[in-house]
Amino acid sequence: ERTADASQVALLRERLAELRESVVRAGEREQEMLRRTAARLEHLQRAGSGDGAPSVGWEQTRLDTMAADYLLRAGHGRAAGALVREARIEEHVDLDVYAEAGAVADAIMAQDVEPALRWCGDHASKLRRLDSQLEFFIRKEQFVALVLAERTHDAVSFGREHFHGAAGTHPELIKLLMGVLAFPSLSQAPEEYHALVAEGRWAALRDMFWSEFRRVYGISRHAMIAVLAQLGLMALKTPACF
Repeated sequence: ERTADASQVALLRERLAELRESVVRAGEREQEMLRRTAARLEHLQRAGSGDGAPSVGWEQTRLDTMAADYLLRAGHGRAAGALVREARIEEHVDLDVYAEAGAVADAIMAQDVEPALRWCGDHASKLRRLDSQLEFFIRKEQFVALVLAERTHDAVSFGREHFHGAAGTHPELIKLLMGVLAFPSLSQAPEEYHALVAEGRWAALRDMFWSEFRRVYGISRHAMIAVLAQLGLMALKTPACF
């Protein structure tokens, strides 16, 4: 009994240490975000502090920031990082946020959903407010993996744990997921069930992740530099506009 008590105390200490580390990391992250926000507000205030147009230096910082944002959205993290360091605009661009998201997206394409699940856990409250379905579709891929491995009992337990509230939002998909369990293997199931292993499903899940990433961070769908370029072309009224 004393050994069991000692083990429980050791486990409790380990969990408390992990909780403390999480709190410290969250605090450091919060301080960093506050520092960046203050720097960006100061940058905006400088634009309106004078009587005339913003200075050349202010406009260059704005342009560099938009260019870095465009590169990050296009998946060119190294080029964006080089631009940010050369232009010294680290406080204006969230390189670490995009790096984390890029790692998650790459893992999804490698058919590894664990990083995506951790990301969902870190942003759980915001995703709930947005009524996000990302975690459901990640769990769907885990379920399909169990089916492909012919681990039917594990798939049943997994479905009961994670899909109990999804019948109302995804009735047809839930029918497919539950229906496939009636067959010895997916290869012996009717053609309609083969949609569960469609070739493009991982790319679709990656695109869904990027969409939810933008919603969580309040990022517009299109890069600002691309929008401004389109507006400029429209103002010129060139043949390329039509």
